[in-house]
Amino acid sequence: MSTRSKRTRYEVYADLLNTIRMEGGCTITRASYGARIPVDRANRFLHELIRVGLVRVEEKDGSRIYKVTIRGIEFLELFSRLKKLLGEPLGYMER
Repeated sequence: MSTRSKRTRYEVYADLLNTIRMEGGCTITRASYGARIPVDRANRFLHELIRVGLVRVEEKDGSRIYKVTIRGIEFLELFSRLKKLLGEPLGYMER
């Protein structure tokens, strides 16, 4: 049995946003690899992040490139502060 706990939705959001930010923008495949989730799940999460204004999409050479918005950076900063304040993991917050 694994001792690793299931990540919360917000931890996955943060992993996706961090990957996209570190890459300076990337495709869905790269974002899914960086966040360690399948592409179909990354697609659902990215649609939600776009809907709330944390990520935007640009077309480049026929590819969709995902970029973190200012609001997305603010989310990452607040999420990091919350983790430090409450300690890790934050899994109990969604249950």
